[in-house]
Formats: sequence, C-alpha cells, structure tokens
Amino acid sequence: LDILILSENEFKSILSFPQEQSFSRHSYEESAQKLKMLGIKTIIITLGEKGALLISKEDSQLIEAIKIDKVLDTTGAGDAFSAGFIYKFSNNPRIEFDNLINCVKIGNFIAANCIQHLGARFGIPDLNIVKNFENTLNKKI
Repeated sequence: LDILILSENEFKSILSFPQEQSFSRHSYEESAQKLKMLGIKTIIITLGEKGALLISKEDSQLIEAIKIDKVLDTTGAGDAFSAGFIYKFSNNPRIEFDNLINCVKIGNFIAANCIQHLGARFGIPDLNIVKNFENTLNKKI
C-alpha cells in the first residue's frame, strides 16, 4: 500500500491507543512505524482542527488546518479531505514529500469548505475555487 489515509480515531483504534489520549506528534510518528513495517509507504492522519499529520519514509510534517470562522457540520469532512487529496494526487501522482504536502493542503481546503455547510455535499467547492486555491499554493513555493 502506497498511501493510507486515516482519521485520528481510526489510527488510535488500529494501533490500540486509548481514545481519550490526546495528540502527540512524537508518539503518533513512533506508532506509525508499525504500519511502515507492513510496507505502507505514506500515512496521513487527519486531526480535525489540528490539520493532518503526513508521515513518509523520509520525513513527517504536521500540516495545519485551514482556519475558518464557524464549523457548522463535520459530516463528510474525512471524505472531503480524501477527495481533495486524491484530486491533487491524480493530477501529479508522485510520492515525493513536497508533492504530498500540497495534496494534503488541498485535502484540508476541501474539508474546511465542507464543514462550513450542513450535510456532506453542499460545501464541496467547485473546480474553479479549488484551482484558485492551488494557484495560491504554487505562488508560495
């Protein structure tokens, strides 16, 4: 498996973390080694308002969530994140860490839009909005 995307709860469940244990980047990175030993090359843990933790063979990085004013409904946020990540990755399918960072940023952007609306589908931005956000990422590089 090249890329595994998990919610924080899924990650904790798979690796037998107590659900009430708070986020610790170091302990998550250490525990992810068990998944890497299974041959998983890249692990992404979505962390809600904290963003997403990207762990690869070479590096790891906590990518901050997109700041928003008001969360209306988190239904579909994980699926929205995955859809954004897959969209970006399918347009540039490289496992290099910098590329994966941008894929996670697009995932965070789509999820942030999703949670500002009721239901799972109404907050998904159209392609022009996503491309505008992508352009801002490209300017920062």
